[in-house]
Amino acid sequence: MHKRNSILCTLGTPSYNVSNFNKRILVWVKRYPSIDQVPSQLPIEVIQQAHTKARIRVCFIMMIFSILGLLISAQIGKRDVASGKNIYTERTKWYNEIKEKANREKQEALNAGKE
Repeated sequence: MHKRNSILCTLGTPSYNVSNFNKRILVWVKRYPSIDQVPSQLPIEVIQQAHTKARIRVCFIMMIFSILGLLISAQIGKRDVASGKNIYTERTKWYNEIKEKANREKQEALNAGKE
């Protein structure tokens, strides 16, 4: 037997020392019923298959969240359009407020300088 980087090399299939994270993945993909029942060493192929299944599940979850985000943002956009809000009007309102504030400050400075 020769041990190298948590891979145990013997005759036959190499075994891998399973980490706690890998145990959780193996349970999540229903390879084992509980973390306690996962052996301490498994063939690399078993862990790779579990990682692949977990990666696919995570991708599906991210796709679902992306679709939900798209639908929510579309509804918010429709609501804003119905109320007459858009980026251009919001931006021009903000610029006008800034200009008015600058003009008021300028007038106050001129009035304070005359007195």
